[in-house]
Amino acid sequence: MFNIAIIGAGNIATMHVAAYQKMKDVRIKTIVDVDVERAKIMAENVDCKASSDIDEVLHDPDIEAVDICLPNFLHLETVIKAAEAGKNIICEKPIALTVEDAERMFEICQKNYVALYIAQVCRFMTAYQEIHQLLANKEIVDPKLVRLSRSVHYPILVGQDWYKDERKSGGLFLDFVIHDLDFIVWNFGKPEIISSQLISEEKLKGIIINLKVDGGPMITVNGVWTSVDQGGLHQRVEIDGTNGFLHYDNRNEIPFVFKNTSGKSRMLSKETLCNDPFYRELRHIINCFRGTEQPLITDKEVIQTLETAIEAREIAREKGLNE
Repeated sequence: MFNIAIIGAGNIATMHVAAYQKMKDVRIKTIVDVDVERAKIMAENVDCKASSDIDEVLHDPDIEAVDICLPNFLHLETVIKAAEAGKNIICEKPIALTVEDAERMFEICQKNYVALYIAQVCRFMTAYQEIHQLLANKEIVDPKLVRLSRSVHYPILVGQDWYKDERKSGGLFLDFVIHDLDFIVWNFGKPEIISSQLISEEKLKGIIINLKVDGGPMITVNGVWTSVDQGGLHQRVEIDGTNGFLHYDNRNEIPFVFKNTSGKSRMLSKETLCNDPFYRELRHIINCFRGTEQPLITDKEVIQTLETAIEAREIAREKGLNE
Protein backbone atom coordinates (compact mmCIF):
# COMPACT_ATOMS: atom_id res chain seq x y z
CA MET A 1 0.00 0.00 0.00
CA PHE A 2 1.32 3.44 -0.96
CA ASN A 3 0.64 5.95 1.83
CA ILE A 4 0.17 9.59 0.93
CA ALA A 5 -0.74 12.78 2.78
CA ILE A 6 -2.68 15.65 1.26
CA ILE A 7 -1.59 19.11 2.38
CA GLY A 8 -4.40 21.59 1.95
CA ALA A 9 -8.13 20.82 2.07
CA GLY A 10 -9.43 23.28 -0.50
CA ASN A 11 -11.20 22.85 -3.81
CA ILE A 12 -8.41 21.12 -5.76
CA ALA A 13 -7.85 18.70 -2.88
CA THR A 14 -11.40 17.38 -3.30
CA MET A 15 -10.49 16.38 -6.87
CA HIS A 16 -7.31 14.65 -5.71
CA VAL A 17 -9.10 12.83 -2.87
CA ALA A 18 -11.71 11.47 -5.28
CA ALA A 19 -8.95 10.24 -7.61
CA TYR A 20 -7.01 8.46 -4.87
CA GLN A 21 -10.18 6.76 -3.66
CA LYS A 22 -10.31 4.92 -6.99
CA MET A 23 -6.82 3.46 -6.44
CA LYS A 24 -6.82 0.20 -4.52
CA ASP A 25 -3.08 0.39 -3.87
CA VAL A 26 -3.01 3.96 -2.53
CA ARG A 27 -4.14 5.09 0.92
CA ILE A 28 -4.66 8.66 2.05
CA LYS A 29 -3.28 8.51 5.59
CA THR A 30 -3.61 12.16 6.62
CA ILE A 31 -5.19 15.37 5.36
CA VAL A 32 -3.56 18.55 6.68
CA ASP A 33 -5.00 22.05 6.74
CA VAL A 34 -4.52 25.10 8.95
CA ASP A 35 -8.29 24.91 9.38
CA VAL A 36 -8.43 21.52 11.05
CA GLU A 37 -12.24 21.47 10.96
CA ARG A 38 -12.13 21.70 7.18
CA ALA A 39 -9.57 18.90 7.14
CA LYS A 40 -11.82 16.80 9.38
CA ILE A 41 -14.78 17.16 7.03
CA MET A 42 -12.71 15.95 4.11
CA ALA A 43 -11.05 13.20 6.17
CA GLU A 44 -14.40 11.80 7.34
CA ASN A 45 -15.29 10.99 3.75
CA VAL A 46 -12.16 8.88 3.28
CA ASP A 47 -11.73 7.49 6.79
CA CYS A 48 -8.31 9.00 7.42
CA LYS A 49 -6.68 11.26 9.96
CA ALA A 50 -7.07 15.06 9.96
CA SER A 51 -4.37 17.37 11.28
CA SER A 52 -3.26 20.98 11.32
CA ASP A 53 0.37 20.04 11.97
CA ILE A 54 2.39 19.62 8.79
CA ASP A 55 5.51 18.66 10.74
CA GLU A 56 3.68 15.67 12.19
CA VAL A 57 2.99 14.44 8.66
CA LEU A 58 6.50 15.09 7.41
CA HIS A 59 7.96 13.05 10.26
CA ASP A 60 5.56 10.13 9.81
CA PRO A 61 7.71 7.26 8.44
CA ASP A 62 4.67 5.55 6.90
CA ILE A 63 3.98 8.43 4.52
CA GLU A 64 5.89 8.01 1.27
CA ALA A 65 4.71 11.15 -0.53
CA VAL A 66 2.84 14.39 0.02
CA ASP A 67 0.38 16.00 -2.36
CA ILE A 68 0.54 19.79 -2.02
CA CYS A 69 -2.84 21.39 -2.75
CA LEU A 70 -2.13 24.76 -1.15
CA PRO A 71 -2.45 28.32 -2.48
CA ASN A 72 0.33 29.10 -4.92
CA PHE A 73 2.37 31.35 -2.63
CA LEU A 74 2.82 28.48 -0.16
CA HIS A 75 4.31 26.02 -2.66
CA LEU A 76 7.95 27.05 -2.20
CA GLU A 77 8.22 26.71 1.57
CA THR A 78 6.13 23.54 1.67
CA VAL A 79 8.11 21.77 -1.06
CA ILE A 80 11.37 22.64 0.69
CA LYS A 81 10.12 21.30 4.04
CA ALA A 82 8.84 18.10 2.45
CA ALA A 83 12.06 17.55 0.48
CA GLU A 84 14.22 18.04 3.55
CA ALA A 85 12.01 15.50 5.36
CA GLY A 86 12.71 12.99 2.58
CA LYS A 87 9.21 12.86 1.12
CA ASN A 88 8.41 12.52 -2.58
CA ILE A 89 6.23 15.39 -3.72
CA ILE A 90 3.27 16.16 -5.95
CA CYS A 91 2.67 19.90 -6.22
CA GLU A 92 -0.20 21.62 -7.96
CA LYS A 93 0.58 24.10 -10.71
CA PRO A 94 2.10 26.61 -10.88
CA ILE A 95 5.25 25.22 -9.31
CA ALA A 96 6.19 28.67 -7.96
CA LEU A 97 5.75 32.38 -8.53
CA THR A 98 9.28 33.01 -9.82
CA VAL A 99 11.66 31.03 -12.00
CA GLU A 100 14.36 31.34 -9.34
CA ASP A 101 12.09 29.72 -6.75
CA ALA A 102 11.14 26.92 -9.15
CA GLU A 103 14.76 26.14 -9.94
CA ARG A 104 15.58 26.16 -6.23
CA MET A 105 12.76 23.69 -5.55
CA PHE A 106 14.03 21.24 -8.14
CA GLU A 107 17.60 21.62 -6.86
CA ILE A 108 16.63 20.97 -3.24
CA CYS A 109 14.61 17.92 -4.23
CA GLN A 110 17.54 16.53 -6.21
CA LYS A 111 19.88 17.22 -3.30
CA ASN A 112 17.59 15.27 -0.97
CA TYR A 113 17.02 12.43 -3.47
CA VAL A 114 13.27 12.94 -3.68
CA ALA A 115 11.05 13.33 -6.72
CA LEU A 116 9.03 16.48 -7.44
CA TYR A 117 6.22 16.27 -10.00
CA ILE A 118 4.05 19.24 -10.96
CA ALA A 119 0.37 18.56 -11.55
CA GLN A 120 -0.62 19.95 -14.96
CA VAL A 121 -3.96 18.21 -15.36
CA CYS A 122 -4.69 19.25 -18.96
CA ARG A 123 -1.93 16.91 -20.15
CA PHE A 124 -4.10 14.06 -18.89
CA MET A 125 -7.37 15.17 -20.48
CA THR A 126 -8.34 12.83 -23.29
CA ALA A 127 -8.90 15.67 -25.76
CA TYR A 128 -5.46 17.17 -25.17
CA GLN A 129 -3.77 13.79 -25.45
CA GLU A 130 -5.64 13.11 -28.70
CA ILE A 131 -4.45 16.46 -30.05
CA HIS A 132 -0.88 15.69 -29.00
CA GLN A 133 -0.96 12.36 -30.85
CA LEU A 134 -2.41 13.93 -34.00
CA LEU A 135 0.40 16.49 -34.02
CA ALA A 136 3.09 13.93 -33.18
CA ASN A 137 1.85 11.63 -35.95
CA LYS A 138 1.77 14.50 -38.49
CA GLU A 139 -1.95 14.03 -39.09
CA ILE A 140 -2.04 17.82 -39.26
CA VAL A 141 0.93 18.74 -41.41
CA ASP A 142 2.56 22.12 -40.89
CA PRO A 143 0.13 23.68 -38.38
CA LYS A 144 -0.03 27.40 -39.10
CA LEU A 145 -2.55 28.83 -36.64
CA VAL A 146 -3.30 27.73 -33.08
CA ARG A 147 -5.98 29.36 -30.92
CA LEU A 148 -6.31 28.42 -27.25
CA SER A 149 -8.90 29.87 -24.88
CA ARG A 150 -10.34 29.21 -21.46
CA SER A 151 -12.74 31.02 -19.14
CA VAL A 152 -14.26 30.42 -15.74
CA HIS A 153 -16.01 32.35 -12.97
CA TYR A 154 -13.50 34.63 -11.17
CA PRO A 155 -12.36 32.59 -8.11
CA ILE A 156 -12.55 35.53 -5.68
CA LEU A 157 -16.29 35.75 -6.38
CA VAL A 158 -16.76 32.31 -4.82
CA GLY A 159 -14.75 32.99 -1.66
CA GLN A 160 -11.16 32.37 -2.73
CA ASP A 161 -9.86 35.83 -1.88
CA TRP A 162 -6.13 35.03 -2.15
CA TYR A 163 -6.49 34.94 -5.95
CA LYS A 164 -7.00 38.71 -5.91
CA ASP A 165 -3.40 39.32 -4.80
CA GLU A 166 -1.09 38.49 -7.72
CA ARG A 167 1.80 38.25 -5.27
CA LYS A 168 0.04 35.18 -3.87
CA SER A 169 -1.70 33.68 -6.90
CA GLY A 170 0.35 34.81 -9.89
CA GLY A 171 -2.91 35.99 -11.45
CA LEU A 172 -4.39 34.75 -14.70
CA PHE A 173 -0.99 34.24 -16.29
CA LEU A 174 0.49 31.86 -13.72
CA ASP A 175 -2.62 30.25 -12.29
CA PHE A 176 -4.95 29.88 -15.27
CA VAL A 177 -3.49 30.10 -18.77
CA ILE A 178 -0.44 28.23 -17.50
CA HIS A 179 -2.38 25.22 -18.83
CA ASP A 180 -2.37 26.62 -22.36
CA LEU A 181 1.26 27.68 -22.16
CA ASP A 182 2.15 24.18 -21.00
CA PHE A 183 0.26 22.80 -24.01
CA ILE A 184 2.36 25.00 -26.31
CA VAL A 185 5.68 23.96 -24.74
CA TRP A 186 4.62 20.29 -24.83
CA ASN A 187 3.64 20.31 -28.49
CA PHE A 188 5.75 23.01 -30.14
CA GLY A 189 8.58 23.99 -27.80
CA LYS A 190 9.23 27.22 -25.96
CA PRO A 191 7.49 30.10 -27.76
CA GLU A 192 8.45 33.71 -28.40
CA ILE A 193 5.94 36.28 -27.16
CA ILE A 194 4.87 38.78 -29.84
CA SER A 195 2.42 40.73 -27.68
CA SER A 196 0.52 40.43 -24.41
CA GLN A 197 -2.44 42.45 -23.17
CA LEU A 198 -4.33 42.50 -19.90
CA ILE A 199 -7.71 43.77 -18.74
CA SER A 200 -7.80 43.95 -14.96
CA GLU A 201 -10.94 45.13 -13.19
CA GLU A 202 -12.37 44.37 -9.77
CA LYS A 203 -14.63 41.53 -10.92
CA LEU A 204 -13.18 40.69 -14.32
CA LYS A 205 -9.75 39.69 -15.55
CA GLY A 206 -8.83 38.97 -19.15
CA ILE A 207 -5.68 38.41 -21.20
CA ILE A 208 -4.72 37.93 -24.83
CA ILE A 209 -1.23 36.66 -25.68
CA ASN A 210 0.14 36.34 -29.22
CA LEU A 211 3.08 33.98 -29.61
CA LYS A 212 5.26 32.43 -32.31
CA VAL A 213 7.30 29.25 -32.30
CA ASP A 214 10.45 29.16 -34.41
CA GLY A 215 9.56 27.11 -37.48
CA GLY A 216 6.06 26.59 -36.09
CA PRO A 217 2.64 28.19 -35.87
CA MET A 218 1.31 31.58 -34.86
CA ILE A 219 -0.50 31.12 -31.57
CA THR A 220 -3.14 33.10 -29.66
CA VAL A 221 -3.96 32.44 -26.01
CA ASN A 222 -7.03 33.99 -24.42
CA GLY A 223 -7.95 33.61 -20.74
CA VAL A 224 -10.81 35.16 -18.75
CA TRP A 225 -11.94 35.11 -15.16
CA THR A 226 -15.55 36.13 -15.76
CA SER A 227 -17.79 38.34 -13.62
CA VAL A 228 -20.72 35.92 -13.94
CA ASP A 229 -20.78 32.14 -13.72
CA GLN A 230 -21.20 30.92 -17.29
CA GLY A 231 -21.72 27.27 -16.45
CA GLY A 232 -18.27 26.17 -15.33
CA LEU A 233 -14.98 25.94 -17.17
CA HIS A 234 -15.06 26.63 -20.90
CA GLN A 235 -11.97 25.62 -22.86
CA ARG A 236 -11.21 25.49 -26.57
CA VAL A 237 -8.38 24.50 -28.91
CA GLU A 238 -8.40 25.26 -32.64
CA ILE A 239 -5.57 24.26 -34.96
CA ASP A 240 -5.43 24.96 -38.69
CA GLY A 241 -2.72 23.46 -40.89
CA THR A 242 -1.98 23.26 -44.58
CA ASN A 243 -3.74 19.90 -44.81
CA GLY A 244 -6.47 19.99 -42.21
CA PHE A 245 -7.98 21.31 -39.01
CA LEU A 246 -8.84 20.33 -35.45
CA HIS A 247 -11.43 21.99 -33.26
CA TYR A 248 -12.07 21.16 -29.61
CA ASP A 249 -14.71 22.92 -27.51
CA ASN A 250 -15.80 21.26 -24.27
CA ARG A 251 -19.24 22.95 -24.49
CA ASN A 252 -20.14 21.54 -27.92
CA GLU A 253 -22.40 18.52 -28.34
CA ILE A 254 -19.58 16.94 -30.38
CA PRO A 255 -16.58 18.58 -28.68
CA PHE A 256 -13.76 17.15 -30.79
CA VAL A 257 -13.64 17.36 -34.59
CA PHE A 258 -10.64 16.60 -36.80
CA LYS A 259 -10.39 16.35 -40.58
CA ASN A 260 -7.55 16.47 -43.10
CA THR A 261 -7.18 16.45 -46.87
CA SER A 262 -6.00 12.80 -46.88
CA GLY A 263 -9.51 11.74 -45.98
CA LYS A 264 -8.82 11.07 -42.32
CA SER A 265 -11.32 12.40 -39.80
CA ARG A 266 -12.32 11.92 -36.21
CA MET A 267 -15.23 13.07 -34.09
CA LEU A 268 -15.28 12.38 -30.35
CA SER A 269 -18.32 12.66 -28.10
CA LYS A 270 -18.50 14.10 -24.60
CA GLU A 271 -18.82 10.57 -23.24
CA THR A 272 -15.57 9.53 -24.95
CA LEU A 273 -13.74 12.55 -23.54
CA CYS A 274 -15.00 12.34 -19.96
CA ASN A 275 -12.27 10.08 -18.53
CA ASP A 276 -11.23 11.47 -15.14
CA PRO A 277 -8.03 13.46 -15.83
CA PHE A 278 -7.18 13.85 -12.14
CA TYR A 279 -7.20 10.08 -11.70
CA ARG A 280 -5.04 9.60 -14.81
CA GLU A 281 -2.64 12.33 -13.69
CA LEU A 282 -2.20 11.09 -10.12
CA ARG A 283 -2.09 7.41 -11.16
CA HIS A 284 0.74 8.32 -13.54
CA ILE A 285 2.66 10.19 -10.85
CA ILE A 286 2.30 7.36 -8.32
CA ASN A 287 3.63 4.98 -10.98
CA CYS A 288 6.54 7.37 -11.57
CA PHE A 289 7.34 7.28 -7.84
CA ARG A 290 7.39 3.49 -8.08
CA GLY A 291 9.57 3.54 -11.18
CA THR A 292 7.07 1.81 -13.47
CA GLU A 293 6.51 4.86 -15.72
CA GLN A 294 8.61 7.74 -16.97
CA PRO A 295 7.41 11.30 -16.23
CA LEU A 296 5.24 12.82 -18.94
CA ILE A 297 6.27 16.33 -17.87
CA THR A 298 9.96 17.22 -17.59
CA ASP A 299 11.54 19.72 -15.21
CA LYS A 300 12.73 21.70 -18.23
CA GLU A 301 9.18 22.00 -19.59
CA VAL A 302 7.91 23.17 -16.20
CA ILE A 303 10.55 25.92 -16.10
CA GLN A 304 9.97 26.96 -19.73
CA THR A 305 6.22 27.22 -19.16
CA LEU A 306 6.71 29.33 -16.04
CA GLU A 307 9.23 31.57 -17.84
CA THR A 308 6.73 32.15 -20.65
CA ALA A 309 3.89 32.99 -18.25
CA ILE A 310 6.01 35.49 -16.32
CA GLU A 311 7.34 37.10 -19.49
CA ALA A 312 3.82 37.50 -20.88
CA ARG A 313 2.66 39.09 -17.63
CA GLU A 314 5.56 41.55 -17.60
CA ILE A 315 4.92 42.60 -21.21
CA ALA A 316 1.24 43.17 -20.43
CA ARG A 317 2.12 45.22 -17.34
CA GLU A 318 4.46 47.39 -19.40
CA LYS A 319 1.58 48.17 -21.77
CA GLY A 320 -0.53 49.10 -18.76
CA LEU A 321 -3.79 48.15 -20.43
CA ASN A 322 -6.71 48.99 -18.14
CA GLU A 323 -4.78 48.30 -14.92
